[in-house]
Amino acid sequence: MLISELFINPRRDVVYKQSTFDYFIDVFNGKTHIYESVYYFEDEIDINKAIVDKIYLDFDIGENNFFENTKKVAQYLYDKNIKFYIRFSGRGFHIFIMLDHQKKLKNPKMAIKQYVNHLHKVTNTTSDPVIVGDLTRLVRIPNTINIKSHKYCIAITYDMLMNHSYKEICELATHPGPCYDYYNGCKNLDISKWDKHQVKNNMEYKVNTKTTLLNNIPPCIKKMMEDPKLGWRNRTFVITCLRDLGYTRDEIESILFKFLTKEKFEHCILEDKQLEYLVDCENILFPSCKTLKEDGLCVDETCNGHGLYY
Repeated sequence: MLISELFINPRRDVVYKQSTFDYFIDVFNGKTHIYESVYYFEDEIDINKAIVDKIYLDFDIGENNFFENTKKVAQYLYDKNIKFYIRFSGRGFHIFIMLDHQKKLKNPKMAIKQYVNHLHKVTNTTSDPVIVGDLTRLVRIPNTINIKSHKYCIAITYDMLMNHSYKEICELATHPGPCYDYYNGCKNLDISKWDKHQVKNNMEYKVNTKTTLLNNIPPCIKKMMEDPKLGWRNRTFVITCLRDLGYTRDEIESILFKFLTKEKFEHCILEDKQLEYLVDCENILFPSCKTLKEDGLCVDETCNGHGLYY
């Protein structure tokens, strides 16, 4: 059985029938915020049972250039003939990109995150990063009233978005819109190629870095690598040191996999994307020995320093 979730402040209920869904909207519309889950689920509300058939993007009114960013992303998708639809939330905009359901994703959350990062990079845009890849995310229901703006959440066409001012769209939202979404494009998006940085277990992860390569690592870093639950700040030190010693991204990932717990590795590589960020970041350098000593991280008084930048 496919189910969804309905949120009516402060209640959050599982919905099994359309009639129940319609009843709550009729009773509470205009009195409080009403949201539904972005995805349907099989039998229970569980991220492992989410039917991941779309990507949801939120361009919030609080973000700079939210209206222009919405139009840029919509135009990119339109030009690529990718299937999507748009809603005005009563304040900001939501874009839903339809996914190729034939492609089974091993890690849909991270595949979505990586594709959206790519999308924003090629369009020079931003959207709310918190909601990206959240498989239990809730979204405002069309033709319900946004209590903050007193405007309706309505479906809008691509032409409305591109050819109307924000003020004009707000005016359209003073009344309910159609009870259906306007689809654009005809190609469901295939994000399987973004489903790549999967966390592997010890049986299948192949470590490419030879142990002998670790001989040039400073003593302080070797000591940090003895902690399988190494925190974010010290992981930054490890990654930047290895990076500037000439290790490749794959080699650093292999090293991290060898000494971090599965949870810390997943967080570093997949959730926080710390390695991806630091490998390409030229503004963050490995700290000086003076800083390391002040922080109590120097473990060998005979060490002559890491010598990375001189």
